[in-house]
Amino acid sequence: MRRITFCRFLYPFFLVIFLSSCRGEQGDKEKNTTQNKTLNDTSQYIIDVKAIDYAFGMPDEIMSGWVTFRMKNMGKETHFAMVGRKPDSIAVEAFKQEIQEGPKLPYADLMGGPGIHSSGHLSETTIYLEPGHYYIGCHAKTEDGKIHTELGMMRYFKVSKQPSGASKPVADGILNLTNYEIKADLFKNGSKRTLKVEHLDFPMDIQILRLSDSSSFKEAYDYFYDFKDPTKANFIGGAERAETGRTSYISLKFDPGKYVLMSSIYSPWGMELPFEISEEGALSELSSSSDTISQKVEVFIANNNLSFSKKIKSGLTKFDLHIEEGIHALEIFHMKPGEVLTDLEEYEQKNWDYWKTYDSADAKERRALKVPFDPILGSPIYFPVEADYFTAGGTSEFTVELLPGSYIMRCTAQSESSPHWKNGEAYVFQAE
Repeated sequence: MRRITFCRFLYPFFLVIFLSSCRGEQGDKEKNTTQNKTLNDTSQYIIDVKAIDYAFGMPDEIMSGWVTFRMKNMGKETHFAMVGRKPDSIAVEAFKQEIQEGPKLPYADLMGGPGIHSSGHLSETTIYLEPGHYYIGCHAKTEDGKIHTELGMMRYFKVSKQPSGASKPVADGILNLTNYEIKADLFKNGSKRTLKVEHLDFPMDIQILRLSDSSSFKEAYDYFYDFKDPTKANFIGGAERAETGRTSYISLKFDPGKYVLMSSIYSPWGMELPFEISEEGALSELSSSSDTISQKVEVFIANNNLSFSKKIKSGLTKFDLHIEEGIHALEIFHMKPGEVLTDLEEYEQKNWDYWKTYDSADAKERRALKVPFDPILGSPIYFPVEADYFTAGGTSEFTVELLPGSYIMRCTAQSESSPHWKNGEAYVFQAE
């Protein structure tokens, strides 16, 4: 990596100085006042989060209620800040130990948090935090593949029973995240704006990309593949994944230019919304990169076999299914180069071993549903097909954005003894 080896022995000392300074300064702020002015000019309870390579500077304890995390990426690499709350089923000391040991994020209820920030960017993300025990972590990766949490970019903090007294921000626009879609009612004018994000379905994130000749959809997709620096994608903030029913607010300044709201996980399903801010501050929506289907591919499922009609190219792809008989459920996985079906089985076992260590209701549900992967485990990108099941004679098509790379499509419908893919209904292919 660029400098972690060189600074290996001096780096911890530097962090102690930096973080102590940050904590002390913020602690004084908390003693003197519970409210400050934010980018949208309303009184809020602000917690400054200073992200460096590789640590977070913030208080060890904050008040409960509506909390505005004002995060600035002061490092050279890309960072974000996922916030998770300790479930009641896990002891406090065990939770702290997981944070200390890393590198994986501990099992927790997802609360949201500041989204992806390229170097130098600042935004404000407001979420509601109940009293309890929390982590904040960044699982982006260095150029040589090290997870930031492994290098120290995860920490514990406590939310006290003392209420912040802050009210939720006043929103200029609304984003509803549901069923792989962004349903938006955006602001029409102005540069300093607050977006209300409703997490209406399973945990989904929203990121904001500033478009330019170098910062493109493709650069963003490439970064989302493995969250590895360096990247030319210019991210200015967002809201991280949160449990169903929670609400996040994103406040930042939009300079004139082109932007896109997109999910780091579900953009391949078309979960993106481009827009432009004029010199006068007016907003207009743009066409998406996923508006035009680039290819149609026939998929044949018969006699325990799954095959395609032709070679695949990258781009927005419509799959038309030809099913001889029975009921079938399909999944697509974006694999690393050279990986095959046995690698996928190893990932699944790794995921199973991870979740079976927890005895919570949510973990039991995840095991029962075989929720596929957690990105911090180094797993492939997973695209659940829009329809749960396909039957002969029924609706038999779906569309997904394919990046260049290796993929596996397989059928997870169950026969008497095993899933269909173990009997031959799996296909490894390249998107050129």
